[in-house]
Amino acid sequence: MRLRFLLLAALAALGGCQTDGSDAAPDTSSPSYAVDNLRRGMPYSEARAVLAFGGWEGQPYPAATAAQRCVGRDECAIYPETELCSGPGLGTCRFNFVNGDGERLVVTAAGASPGQMRLNGWGYVR
Repeated sequence: MRLRFLLLAALAALGGCQTDGSDAAPDTSSPSYAVDNLRRGMPYSEARAVLAFGGWEGQPYPAATAAQRCVGRDECAIYPETELCSGPGLGTCRFNFVNGDGERLVVTAAGASPGQMRLNGWGYVR
């Protein structure tokens, strides 16, 4: 009897024993899981990858309008989902995403260059 208890305890500790659906692993590829895992200060490139894995796609803007949307910045050329950036130097940029259900998400990030962009906000658009 003690051996059976020890085996069941070991199996449960290893994750091999599930009692019901409440112990199921979260769906890490769902759009809501992706948004829940965004963190202020995370690199924009990392946030973008998290969103893409969760089914969010960048909403591209025409390359021809990049000069007007991103004055003195490279984000529009690198990230087609860039709606606008607030000029050269330490600026804030706004990026738009959409998921398979048609939900829209706006993400803002700030930094002096594309590689230095860090998340500072996000929210759903109605």
